[in-house]
Amino acid sequence: IGALVPFIASFIIVYCLMPFIDFLSQKFKINKKLAILIVLTLFTLFLLYIILSIVPLVIRQFNGLIKYFVNNQEMIQAKISEFLDGTNIDLKTSVANIREYLMNNSIDLINSSIALVSGIFSFIFMTPIFTVMLIFNYDNIEAGLRKLLIKNKKKKILPLLKQIDESVGKYIKVTLLDCFIIGTLSGLLLYFLKVDYVQLFAIIIGVGNLIPFIGPFISIIPVLIYAATKSVHLFISILVLITVLQGIEANVVKPWLTSKSVNIHPITTLLVILIGGALFGIIGAFIAIPVYIVIKLVVQFYFAKGKIEKNDDL
Repeated sequence: IGALVPFIASFIIVYCLMPFIDFLSQKFKINKKLAILIVLTLFTLFLLYIILSIVPLVIRQFNGLIKYFVNNQEMIQAKISEFLDGTNIDLKTSVANIREYLMNNSIDLINSSIALVSGIFSFIFMTPIFTVMLIFNYDNIEAGLRKLLIKNKKKKILPLLKQIDESVGKYIKVTLLDCFIIGTLSGLLLYFLKVDYVQLFAIIIGVGNLIPFIGPFISIIPVLIYAATKSVHLFISILVLITVLQGIEANVVKPWLTSKSVNIHPITTLLVILIGGALFGIIGAFIAIPVYIVIKLVVQFYFAKGKIEKNDDL
């Protein structure tokens, strides 16, 4: 599954870039390959801008956040001790249990760290290669699949593939736009509350929204931990405001963006994400909804097809 991450990322990039390529080639009658080169060039320049301007800023803020916790560890320890004094938690026992767990699982932790580093390098180097190969062969793949289905007398499946293409593509675009909106608004709220490291926390919250339901809860944890070291008032303010923002996003923004094109019940969404996460981790939680959409459309298609054939027999 980890090896598929660069391919999944390139697949998402191509899905998002193809509408712009089609627009240039159809509206301005530009050669398809030239349109691909123009869009890829603009996309590459945009990525370079992000890498050269935003990434260094985020790294500086991340380093600053680590230094903040290191320089204020005595104050943080005092607050933790004060909190634990009012509870029945035995700090020494908890620390000993954590230390024992780390010692017993040190090899697994080292292997996981190595796998993470190799995965990052694989993502950085392989994603551009997959993207270029996929985007230049997108039409050929589509045409080849169409010919294969017609040759094997499976032409009736073409409407299903078109529906899957539209539904999954729309879900990907809506999810990315939703992450951008929620990240930007979260950043504005944190800036209004005069929180340090705004860009870092805003990006974490925005990226967290890639995983419905679970992601928003996980992504808010870092900023809440930081706020807890500042004041109770700041902690409560961030918790309330971000929760309200996430509630508006879930009930107003996202339904408006999707326009009910991807009609999935919230309980079904949560169950699918939990199953995907349990089976394949974070990657499974991320791709769970698109996979479910494909399975759902396939089942609906064959169920409707069987119903029609049954009526024809009658």
